[in-house]
Amino acid sequence: MSPIPFSEIGTGFGTMSMCITHDRPSMSESVRMIEEAVGQGLLFIDTANCYALDESEFGYGEALVRPFMHREGVTVATKGGMTRTGTSWGRRGDPNYLREMCEASLERLGTNSIDLYQFHAPDPNVPYEESIGELVRLRADGKIKNIGVSNVELPELMIAKQMAGICSVQNPLSVLSYTPEDREKIDTMLRYCEANGIAFIAYAPVGGHRNAHRLPTVSEDLNRLAKEEGITVYQLTLLALRALSPAIVPIPGSKSLRHILENLATAHMRLGAETLRRIGEIMEVPGAFEGK
Repeated sequence: MSPIPFSEIGTGFGTMSMCITHDRPSMSESVRMIEEAVGQGLLFIDTANCYALDESEFGYGEALVRPFMHREGVTVATKGGMTRTGTSWGRRGDPNYLREMCEASLERLGTNSIDLYQFHAPDPNVPYEESIGELVRLRADGKIKNIGVSNVELPELMIAKQMAGICSVQNPLSVLSYTPEDREKIDTMLRYCEANGIAFIAYAPVGGHRNAHRLPTVSEDLNRLAKEEGITVYQLTLLALRALSPAIVPIPGSKSLRHILENLATAHMRLGAETLRRIGEIMEVPGAFEGK
């Protein structure tokens, strides 16, 4: 097992919006933007085999990140366990399929071993232990170095930790989804991650490719606070999210180099205690972002 230095990553990058939207950049333009971000300090790139416009492009996301597979200091993560039929998504976690998908990912990525391979989502038709067991075998075969899971609840995360010694969980999380109603559930998972050395890779940290454009209009108070800090509201929410837990690694995506670099810059920023207190008050979760 090759440990991934998540504590040094700060802010990573998710490639989903570069792959599944009809107004996406060309692959060459996307690679150029990621190359620029890597030059500016990007250390973690996340993709999946099913990131594509439709079934005919299955594997697009992995072809996109292939140039960075063996870049010194850069960790590339991918996922398996989802299907595409036309433009529809499905879940499939049987061992034979997971092995087949992992081996196809190895070929597309041009490598003998994947830095971080993540089980994309539980399959309700396959016992979770069977899916995780196959990832353990793939790691024993040297095809993957580290195991992660995604889109799971705490009981599934605990099973994966016990069986596989996983290093990460990737779930959706943003400041806007950290509501008073869900606070206890989220905090319980974050504390479990902290106690067990598991990175919490937060996808859609500013709302995801469908809702990120709404963030500036959601809260006048957040926008006002961001202006006081001299940063964008996207940067403010990424910094607040990281303040929730040292386990969190946000992976915002974008189709704009300017936004990618703005997000990446938060790796070297911190918010003061008073600003974090005010964010907690605005989001109606007093004290949530303080003292972490």
